[in-house]
Amino acid sequence: SERKQRLLRYPLLLATAAQASALYKQLSADGLGASLMYRDSLEVIPGVADKIQCFSNLAQAKSFASRLITLPVHC
Repeated sequence: SERKQRLLRYPLLLATAAQASALYKQLSADGLGASLMYRDSLEVIPGVADKIQCFSNLAQAKSFASRLITLPVHC
């Protein structure tokens, strides 16, 4: 269906964690509904850690999580 194909949140991946943090603070101050959807990689999220196996230090996942911001999509 059309609804299944629409985004509920629009993801923004910034180049650095510092850029993501600064943008998030500004968007939040402006009341634009920004969210830090994943603040860390999956192995440290409560309720997830005991359900997965990690075979590396997940540096790329941690980097991705620290740089991701999402914005609401209003249709």
